[in-house]
Amino acid sequence: MLAYGEARVEILMRSESHQDQALLGKLLEFWSTYIETLTDEVFSNAEGAIPWASTATSFVLEAVSNAWQRIIYPDATELSQWDNSDRIGFIDVRKDVADLLQSTYALTGSRLLVTFADLLISAVSAEDWARLEAAAFCLGSLADCAKEELQSDEALSSVFSSPLFNTLRGGHALLPPRVRQTCVGLIEKYTEFFERHTELLPPALNLLFSLVGDTMLSQPVSRSILRLCSSCRHHLHSETGAFLEEYQRMNASQTMECEVAEKVLGGIASVAQALEIESERLQALRKIVGFVEIDLQTCQTLIASSNAAGRLTCPPESRCLDESCGESPALHIGIRVLRCLSSVAKAFQIPAEMPVEIDAHSRLEQEKSPQLANLQRHIFDIIVQPQRAFPLSVEVVDNICSILRSGFSETEHGPFVFPPRQIAEYLFSHTTHSPRIGALVKTACSFTSSLKQYGEGSMRDNLLADLFTWAIGLLRGLPGPETDPELSHNAIDFITRVLSEAPQVLLDAHPLDPSEFFFLFTLQALDGKEPLPKMASAGFWAHFLQLAGNPPPVQHRVIELMKTLGPLVSESLMRNFGGNASRSELDKLSEPLKKLITWYPAAPGWLESALEQVSFPGSRLNPREKTIFVKKLVSTPPGFNCSISFYLIQKITARA
Repeated sequence: MLAYGEARVEILMRSESHQDQALLGKLLEFWSTYIETLTDEVFSNAEGAIPWASTATSFVLEAVSNAWQRIIYPDATELSQWDNSDRIGFIDVRKDVADLLQSTYALTGSRLLVTFADLLISAVSAEDWARLEAAAFCLGSLADCAKEELQSDEALSSVFSSPLFNTLRGGHALLPPRVRQTCVGLIEKYTEFFERHTELLPPALNLLFSLVGDTMLSQPVSRSILRLCSSCRHHLHSETGAFLEEYQRMNASQTMECEVAEKVLGGIASVAQALEIESERLQALRKIVGFVEIDLQTCQTLIASSNAAGRLTCPPESRCLDESCGESPALHIGIRVLRCLSSVAKAFQIPAEMPVEIDAHSRLEQEKSPQLANLQRHIFDIIVQPQRAFPLSVEVVDNICSILRSGFSETEHGPFVFPPRQIAEYLFSHTTHSPRIGALVKTACSFTSSLKQYGEGSMRDNLLADLFTWAIGLLRGLPGPETDPELSHNAIDFITRVLSEAPQVLLDAHPLDPSEFFFLFTLQALDGKEPLPKMASAGFWAHFLQLAGNPPPVQHRVIELMKTLGPLVSESLMRNFGGNASRSELDKLSEPLKKLITWYPAAPGWLESALEQVSFPGSRLNPREKTIFVKKLVSTPPGFNCSISFYLIQKITARA
């Protein structure tokens, strides 16, 4: 009976009939369960090898041999007869087979990868393009499994040193685009292999750059260039000049889509960043920025010409033509300028794997070279020009914010680590009515945290005070927190960040009017219905209230302010716990309540008084129940959660 079942399963796995195809998913599910069970048995057996394991594994390999052949794409004639459900089903089966291979790898190790490497090389020699694509798909699905396993390198070397690259470069005119795309994807998936075998980097990159102009392949190719150049920058930096020449050639041919240019330029910038001598690094960056300036000049020419609202100038069949419906050519190129600069800025960040000195923040306090300062000014001027031309563009603002944020995490001077005062002045130029003002305030949050890299001192404190005044001015321009929830949320978060970095900015503001306005604004947000400002306000008050535990003079100032603010905060919190807040918001609202009770002896009186206010929604509660509720809150340890609050809510609900 078992033999019959095994034979029937094998027949179904090999069958190509439409009826049996529908069962393939069930068969793959069976084999996945089989492999999982077998793997558990093999690796959980403490007594040594299992006698029947090799036989069971041979069944798995036979199933894999049948399964991978079922994901070979049919010829164009048969494929054209498939309806949409057939195509979706086939793609789902491919995903299931990939999962099956990954499970099998855990059992067999690199032997499985060697098998598909051999199948791929054999398919290249036989010019069997359908089998080549399927073998490449299977090999790619094992990339995560074999990422760090050196025993797989020999098989991968045989693949990447085979005639595969020459075949993909155009030696065979009949090679289907899908085959090229799947095979090219192997380079990106096995980036770690190329890091270990740098001798294979030149042919891989030559292949990728030769395919950049292919519309069908440009997206995966540019993605592979970016990842390979970024990961292997320290092996490639000596070839920076060659990369720049190649980009100049491609840029002159005008065959690159905007997104492709962005990724390729980012990849080349990664290589340039690895140059050890600053003068060489800056010289390479000037050339990269020069490519971006060509686009900026095109943008300015379009603005001045009759084509400013006409047809896009991107290559024919470009994705830009589909994704930029209704967008003017000048704006489109302006956004391309900023996106390319954003990609370059990310590439020039110090790689995460580089060692960081404990006192590295002191490097930002050192004087930067005149060459770097001049280049920074030039880059910043390029950044702001598209916004001057298109002051209402949301995407322009988003990309500028992305460029600025790239420098915030750096611990030493770099071309995109702009002077703090320059960044602050740029932010100050925006008002409540500026597009994406919420995103700009969010950028200010990140900027505030980055200032610690410059050390403490009057420069930082003055900047934070100016930023605080700017943020308050933005909030004053709103009728209320719910008018612009994004701005309210980000501004409250920003001032909470300022409070964390330099509490004296908020506590010692002269005159006190801006701080008073902000306290009342957050209480208004806390009483509102918009979840983002409400939760941001809860976070602010949780942070503010715990400042009572700080050393003097901060402690004394907070305690003095709470004589006025304590009753107001208590009333707002009790209104929320009395029914104005949703149940999902209570955890966050419990945080300031904990801090209030923990740090302020007067809190019980404030809370009892808050329960007696006309604005408290729990009017059906009698005085005894209110007293019990406050006592429960006060007597509960500081680690209590919002479940205590449900006592009050349940009472209100029961009497409604």
